[in-house]
Amino acid sequence: MKICLATYHLIDLNPSGLGTATTAQAQTLAREDYNVTILFLDPQINSHKSWQKQVANYARKGITLVSLPAIRTRLQYSISSKLIRYSYAAYQWLNKQEFDIIFFHDWQGGGYFSAAAKRQGLAFRETRIVTTMHCPTVHWLEGNERFPCTTDDVLANFMEKQCAADSDLVVTPTRFMMEKLESLGWQLGTSRKIVPNAFTDELTNFSNRYKIIQSHEVQKIDHLVFFGRIEPLKGIFLFIGALDQVALHINQGLLRNIKVTFLGRPNLRGPDASEADLIIREHARKNRWPFSIRFLPDMCHSDAIEWLLNAKGRLVVIPSLTDNGPYAVRENLQLGIPFVATNLAGTAEFLTEADRARMLCDMTEVDLARLLIDALRFGVRPAKPIVTIKEVNAVWPKVAQELAQTQVCTQTDTLSHSNNSWTTIEETVQLISVCIPHHNRPAYLLHAIDSVFRQDYPNIELVLVDDGSDTLESKKILTQLEDQIEQGCLSRDGRRLPCRLIRQVNRYVGAARNAGVRLASGDWVAFLDDDDVAMPNWLSTMQQVASHTNADIVTCMVSAFHGEGYPSDSTPEAYQWLALGNAPELGFFANVYGAYCALYRRSVFNCLGGFIETNKVTFEDYALLSKAALEDYQIEYIAQPLIFYRLHHQNHIMGTTSFYRNRQLGLVPYLDVLPKKLHPTAMMMFGMWWSQRNRKSSD
Repeated sequence: MKICLATYHLIDLNPSGLGTATTAQAQTLAREDYNVTILFLDPQINSHKSWQKQVANYARKGITLVSLPAIRTRLQYSISSKLIRYSYAAYQWLNKQEFDIIFFHDWQGGGYFSAAAKRQGLAFRETRIVTTMHCPTVHWLEGNERFPCTTDDVLANFMEKQCAADSDLVVTPTRFMMEKLESLGWQLGTSRKIVPNAFTDELTNFSNRYKIIQSHEVQKIDHLVFFGRIEPLKGIFLFIGALDQVALHINQGLLRNIKVTFLGRPNLRGPDASEADLIIREHARKNRWPFSIRFLPDMCHSDAIEWLLNAKGRLVVIPSLTDNGPYAVRENLQLGIPFVATNLAGTAEFLTEADRARMLCDMTEVDLARLLIDALRFGVRPAKPIVTIKEVNAVWPKVAQELAQTQVCTQTDTLSHSNNSWTTIEETVQLISVCIPHHNRPAYLLHAIDSVFRQDYPNIELVLVDDGSDTLESKKILTQLEDQIEQGCLSRDGRRLPCRLIRQVNRYVGAARNAGVRLASGDWVAFLDDDDVAMPNWLSTMQQVASHTNADIVTCMVSAFHGEGYPSDSTPEAYQWLALGNAPELGFFANVYGAYCALYRRSVFNCLGGFIETNKVTFEDYALLSKAALEDYQIEYIAQPLIFYRLHHQNHIMGTTSFYRNRQLGLVPYLDVLPKKLHPTAMMMFGMWWSQRNRKSSD
């Protein structure tokens, strides 16, 4: 069985609890002879000084470690973020492989595009996609008492949440995390399991080498060790406050023999991050701490564990404000290292009831200080693990085996295409009306029409709306088209399509599209601009996704090109435009929904009221998609180019119209759902974001 673990963290590459979990899971599966590949999701990891060494280390354990290949295609983004870029690159790479199971972790939504493509029926039909919930962004922000302050914070939360919803299986290491996400309204995949994170080979080696025997003897304590990243989430300020209490309530002579060590990397964020040791030392001086202080920020995971094992008298302190089955607790528990921790649900699950009363405290400085004072005065008896390392590690191969034996559940596609022969579970294939507005671009118009005739979808109606063309060439072409329409149909190369053509005074593109929909007969309407060219599978792919997901609207990527001729796969590509999908929380800032060339249920389009009709202002497509998202219509975004988008001097609308008016039109649906008193606040938020975006672009 071929298994892939896609991750931003490994134990020795961007180390964290998540890195430990990924490395341990890979080792556990490889020991059972599974074919294991780790895909590291940051392509820049290739330049890490120890990358090649780690590739060799993992290979010795039977694990293939690869870095995410850089995307060769030039991409433009509605919201520029490495989270979108790397998740899309992962989808592109994984879709070319043949894995039986792909494990993504939740952090930063690396599996977003892959899981979405599977849900849409476009990829991974024979692959199980699993998301492990370790520390989603909403959990991390809450633990660090931080508000979302960048679009990346909001983006990460959206991608993580949607990836979990689209997965075949969601795994959490604790019941606490499962219940928390459910309480936040997360949809957690087709099925879900609670599976504790595996333990690494090195932990097993430590246990064997030190011949760990669970001791119930009380150990004298003279050294307090804060074990974890130096950040609010890990309880650094709670620990500092507790030490203040200890300094006040214990004999100063006794405390002068007590040592305090901070074992972990600083992660305070902001300008003070690199000066965490100076901040703590200054606090200690002001509060007259009598004990000696030491910082060990650079120890790797294995060295830190060995350091804790090599001396008696050390009490590990793990005062996290929120956590999800923390390794710091579980590893110390397995190795018989004395520790105290805050009484979190994600921690308490791993302790016996008796040990919880002795080892855990409330999240207050006073209660943590009580445990520390008792430990210094009376010593500590190590806690006893509920399960062994071997028992925990036996679970993950069983999970993989169960997934292998579970039939992949995919909906039968409404449409299946083979050699231009369509079959359907319905009596007829639904009619799609393609609306093409036109204004003074006759040569391009003929290309657009030809591309509709080349569609592999069989049931199409063509609606052409001339929006006040006034050039002689345009009038000539339009007259020829009118002459070619016989009995309401237009023919090309042996194919005959129902076709309507109307002319109206120039009212701009939104009004022209609306006029086209009023003439349309199809249950679905799709839009194509007169200077663009649809790829042959444009309508079939959109309709397939609509049928598979029961969507109301389907959008897609576009491939931009320069040139006057008819494009093909060999046409040089200027860029591809990559959006995100149905994320109204981000659509306030930019069009994350997809390109204008969307497929709509005609009934939904009419309920939305169609495009806003304005002259010399663009973003009418963005405004309509925003309105649909805010009214809870289902929008599906296909992360695949289906349109050739022509770049030429006549189509740079944003460059020839007012930026302010364009952006204002895009914000209309959001302002419509807000009280007018909050409109200035919303406009200020957008202005601040745009200014920050421009500053980053100029750096």
